[in-house]
Amino acid sequence: MHPLTVVRQKVLQASWEHCWHCLATPAIVAEWFADTDLIAPGHRVVFDFGDGDFFAGRVTDCEPPSALRLTWRFWDIGPSYDIAYVLSPLGRATEVSVIDRGSDGPDEVGSLREGWEDFLTRLQTRAETGEPCRYRWSESLGGTCFAEDVPELRARLADAGWWQRCFPGGRVTLGGDTRSYRLQFSEPGWGGVVTAAHVRFEGHLGRACLRASHGGWTALPHDTQVGIRRRYAGLWRDLLVSIETEFGLRDRPQYAVDVTS
Repeated sequence: MHPLTVVRQKVLQASWEHCWHCLATPAIVAEWFADTDLIAPGHRVVFDFGDGDFFAGRVTDCEPPSALRLTWRFWDIGPSYDIAYVLSPLGRATEVSVIDRGSDGPDEVGSLREGWEDFLTRLQTRAETGEPCRYRWSESLGGTCFAEDVPELRARLADAGWWQRCFPGGRVTLGGDTRSYRLQFSEPGWGGVVTAAHVRFEGHLGRACLRASHGGWTALPHDTQVGIRRRYAGLWRDLLVSIETEFGLRDRPQYAVDVTS
């Protein structure tokens, strides 16, 4: 299978150089996208959203003020995506294009289109008005790891006690079937609120994956939502990293991003 490509574009009423600074200056990036320390060729880069989610990767090309390219993975596990920003002057305005290579199907393409439209709109707001416009937190939580669908892993996923050990401090209830696992989570301080997660085997560009999604955070007391979501994001990431390390055949090379469709 070949990776699919998502392209989004937006015209910003701001100069070429100013748009570049908004895209590549860490202090400004933190005002519309995520916290990061360094954006420079060849360097590792992390974009931390503050709610437990982050992208981690490497800057592969940087040509101020016209192009920035990097690769990243969400939570630094699972599939890798190739991201290119291209800035083109249009008189006093600037066209900003983002090209995201690595999607494996229409559903993911649609999700990325929506995501990039939102981020480009935030970049536009910051570039044109100077106002910070970063979102506070994401109401959805989920991640993907490479994992071979083998009996040993299935046995763990079907073990309620194993799930309880992975998420200490609360109560985990397991349901579902042999291909799709549904979990409910509750803790003493949640006031009776129950959050729900779904874990399932899927694929990404011909490789076996395990995908997890977990929602229900907005039902928690308002002042606890972000902190609890951040803690669970860390627990999910630790769990998926351990699964990918043991069952993901990490020595298998990932696809080369050289084909678009």
